[in-house]
Amino acid sequence: MKPTAKRDYRPVIGGTIAFLSLAGLLALFHFQGQEIPPPAPSPPASGQPPVQLYFTRPGEAAQPAEGELVQAIDGARFTLEVASYNFNLWSVRHALLRALQRGVEVRMVVDSDHLLQPEVADLLEAGIPVVGDRGAGLMHHKFVVIDGLDTWTGSMNLTYGGARLDHNNWLGLRSTLLAEDFRREFDEMFVEDRFGPASRADTPHPRLQIDGMEVEVLFSPDDRVAARLVALLRGARQNIDVMAYSFTADALAEAMLDRARDGVAVRGVFDKGQANASGAEFSRLQQAGLDVRLDRSDGLLHHKVIVIDGETVITGSYNFTRSAEEQNDEAVLILHDPALAQRFLEEFEMLFDAAGSNGAVGSAHPCLAGAGREPSAWRDADGQRPRTPVTTAAPIGVAHEEE
Repeated sequence: MKPTAKRDYRPVIGGTIAFLSLAGLLALFHFQGQEIPPPAPSPPASGQPPVQLYFTRPGEAAQPAEGELVQAIDGARFTLEVASYNFNLWSVRHALLRALQRGVEVRMVVDSDHLLQPEVADLLEAGIPVVGDRGAGLMHHKFVVIDGLDTWTGSMNLTYGGARLDHNNWLGLRSTLLAEDFRREFDEMFVEDRFGPASRADTPHPRLQIDGMEVEVLFSPDDRVAARLVALLRGARQNIDVMAYSFTADALAEAMLDRARDGVAVRGVFDKGQANASGAEFSRLQQAGLDVRLDRSDGLLHHKVIVIDGETVITGSYNFTRSAEEQNDEAVLILHDPALAQRFLEEFEMLFDAAGSNGAVGSAHPCLAGAGREPSAWRDADGQRPRTPVTTAAPIGVAHEEE
């Protein structure tokens, strides 16, 4: 249960730190008796692609989603805005402290339930201002904006569980317009103290293009996300494929069932821990004859993804729930690009096939004819944490977060 009074951890010395003395730098470098690891060597510069997409691979030592984010933060020169529902990922903690050492202005917003995380306390002690939400819902965002140019976002919380144990997607998008959208959302929370239903519908660029890809940008609860998603679902002609952690939205389920009655192929893979939660739509969809399955992996299936007709991808922090629509601070990207949709469909097929259906394996999606697959050994055989952690050890006692 969220506290009725939220706590604001802006430093009393007036916001951002203008400079650090040499002694301060040395103290920060040996922060709390732990030397902050230096950044990993960067590959030769070849120009960052405008669209990057990564999927977490539970149990594997190498986690590109985490690694690429850390490398991007290590390249920051001026500003970093971080909005993360929860935060305990040491590699990102270290990268933020290194950025502060370089003189980068670093600011953070977290959900108030997680303000007391030791890693958040580390950032506060180093001088990074952190603000907790004051809304009745969750500050459920997962995004990082770098230098007003690059935006990283998706379903991955910046936690050990989010990056190493659960199935998530993570996008890096280079666009000053998109960065302006997310910075406006950030300032609404950090500067104006507006959370949840107090948010304003003031996104500067709700539609934009990135490298020829049309992008729709929505934030809830201010942008009526559910109405837009229903319209997209009702416009489906051939296929609707869903990967969902939590799905309790009646209107979305109705739209999927209506399209299925008209011959659209509707499939889904859902997190097993949420499928029987109060109001969950899984049983209803299953009883209607849709091919929906429960994920069998040890971690969470934490995606919030719908792919329509192999052309349009809906993704972000927004679970398909009433809370996400009406109470929480959330971000949704609608990406109109067949090539990117193909990548998401590859992830869907891997999880859908692994889930099975009474022992049967699902048929390949028609949009994936001849497409390559991820290796079958996508997690450790025992389903445990990675034996070779990425960058740093995990915080003690970390488990999967529920949201």
